[in-house]
Amino acid sequence: MIYFLTLITWLALSLPAAGSVFVDVVPFGMLTSATTQTITGDMGGQLPKGGLFIVTKALTPGTIRANTGLTIGAHTTGSSWYVMGQSFDNQTVTDADSWQDDNAVVAVQNLDRTLMCAGTTTGFVADGIPLAQTAGCTQEFQGAALLFGGTDTTCKAATFTAPSGIGSSTDVNDVGFTPDIVFIAKSKMDTFTAAGGASQIVDLGIAVNHPVAADVNAGVSWVVQNGQNPSAVGVYVSTTTLYTLDVFTGDGEYTISFDAAGFNVLQGVEANADMFGYLACKFNNKAQFYLSVVDTSATANNAAHSFTGPGFLPLLSMLLMTGANTANSIEVTAGAAEDPGSLGISLLHGSSIWSGSVSAQDNASPSAMKSLVSLTDLRMMLHTGLLGWQCTPAHISTGLSLPCTTNPSTARKWVYLAMKTTATRRRAPGNN
Repeated sequence: MIYFLTLITWLALSLPAAGSVFVDVVPFGMLTSATTQTITGDMGGQLPKGGLFIVTKALTPGTIRANTGLTIGAHTTGSSWYVMGQSFDNQTVTDADSWQDDNAVVAVQNLDRTLMCAGTTTGFVADGIPLAQTAGCTQEFQGAALLFGGTDTTCKAATFTAPSGIGSSTDVNDVGFTPDIVFIAKSKMDTFTAAGGASQIVDLGIAVNHPVAADVNAGVSWVVQNGQNPSAVGVYVSTTTLYTLDVFTGDGEYTISFDAAGFNVLQGVEANADMFGYLACKFNNKAQFYLSVVDTSATANNAAHSFTGPGFLPLLSMLLMTGANTANSIEVTAGAAEDPGSLGISLLHGSSIWSGSVSAQDNASPSAMKSLVSLTDLRMMLHTGLLGWQCTPAHISTGLSLPCTTNPSTARKWVYLAMKTTATRRRAPGNN
């Protein structure tokens, strides 16, 4: 018996450890004083390998608030970046602007377009990341961290300059590995500098390697034009590429493909040489993805809606939600009931959900700009700033169940990303 137990112990110590992939969604609020908070999730006691961060100008979860603000940032060891845009409610002439920088993970602007507060970090710690603020925010703006970790996970965050001419391309090879997934983001600004620019633009694209019978690239671009009376708001939902807007003309059409050292970005139109931030991750062949533009229910208050394209039980679902009625087209529908002027991001992992959205009504004077966050269900506003969707998402064996107590009777275009892992260890046991 003693020999048998000794043998088991020796085998446990000498055999290679089982691989692991950890994912977690962690809500947090920006601090109102110059101090440090640690955003803590479940990475199995290990350091996270990468993180995507979102901050809105919403305050009390579940309560719609005046003014829009949306920041998207990323961090891996030694590198951070963020992009953000904001616009202000009840203005006769629209007041909207953008900002992006590579010296912090997240940030929030003041109404006068100066920097209010930013969160920087010295690096990951076990299960999380400390965010240090040298200045407090005026209020506790709500956000979320999407953390990736585990022994099978490798991530890289950095910036790159996109190609500008039709058919030109850029190799982003400082990644150093073949990614399984890449997030890219930009604002109105062409470079990562500590300064703002007119008009609120938020672009977020996703590319996945070897997806399950769906898209490789998809994304959203949302714009609120500065200095307008009445307001001018537009959105673009793209399949197969990330199409970015410069006010209401195309600013770029980017197609990502993968190679041994990172990824390649191909330009489809004449464009500026804009700078993007990216977060690239690989999972040692132990992750699978589904990425597609999907239609929301066209039946009002549909309690039986679902997205079953993945065909598997997800570990993580991410929805890029818009008010767009069509894909691959610039949508500006002045004053119509189906005005596309809303944008949201929802994250579902296990029992953890975070849902944030911003809305801006087109052809309105004064401007109507709102923000909303929910920690209990999926909530998304209409362009009017009123609640358009209230749903209770849940992972099912084929994808995502999305029963809603509130949703409009016109289908809208959303981007759906689902992830599963075959690693031995992952958060939320029972999810694949």
